Formats: sequence, C-alpha cells, structure tokens
Amino acid sequence: GADLTNVPTGRIPEALTEEQISTLSMDEARIKLKEVADARKHVRDEAVKERLQIEFRMIMNHMRKLRESGNSS
Repeated sequence: GADLTNVPTGRIPEALTEEQISTLSMDEARIKLKEVADARKHVRDEAVKERLQIEFRMIMNHMRKLRESGNSS
C-alpha cells in the first residue's frame, strides 16, 4: 500500500503501539481515543481505518484496565 506516514492530513493520529498505549494516563487515553475516533470518521483508506480500529480497541482495553486497577485500591 501507499506510505501515508508523511501525508500531512492533520486528522490521522500517529500510529500507537500497545506499549505506548500502556503508559497513558486515563486523561491521555481519553484524548487519544477521541483523536482515533474522529480520524476514523474521515479516513477513506481501508488499511488506515483498520489500524485505527485496532488502536481504538487497545485504548479501550487500557482504559478498562486503568479503571479496574483504580477500583481495587
């Protein structure tokens, strides 16, 4: 596929790894989640859409873990 990493769309957030997501605070995760959700509305490229979908899921999982660990303390 085309390399879209250098296209300045201003709408598509940078790719996040699971490792990067795991270091986010709840507030940061919320911001990223919104960025990814917004980007998904505008993206036409299927590969990018798929990546955003995966990141969305990873961020949601991370937020759930944060909530669970927060509740247990």
